[in-house]
Amino acid sequence: MLSSQSAIQPIQIDMCIELVDNVPEHVCGRIGKQVLKH
Repeated sequence: MLSSQSAIQPIQIDMCIELVDNVPEHVCGRIGKQVLKH
């Protein structure tokens, strides 16, 4: 279970960066904070 989450964390960060191009930084910051909390 932990292994799966670890692999999802980096993917979520990549998605966040891609969103920044189409979506404001606000969305990226929110996702980044959630990942850091996990």
